[in-house]
Amino acid sequence: MDNRQDLDNIREQLETIKRNNISSMEGIEAINLIMVDNNNARVKDAGLADQVARLGEKIREMSFELRKTEEMLKGRQFH
Repeated sequence: MDNRQDLDNIREQLETIKRNNISSMEGIEAINLIMVDNNNARVKDAGLADQVARLGEKIREMSFELRKTEEMLKGRQFH
């Protein structure tokens, strides 16, 4: 990295992405709750539930990649 400001800006952007990712996961959880029929605890639409599950998995993958990126940045110094 060329300077400390670049690293700080990258860290700030990663933090924003992380917050958005958490918000996205909360949205997936809310959809999961909506998808369950309150009367008999069954999923209202299995196909949609499967797609929502795939979305949730992608969000979890992104969380993992964010953590890896943050770890990479911990040791970085500016030149």
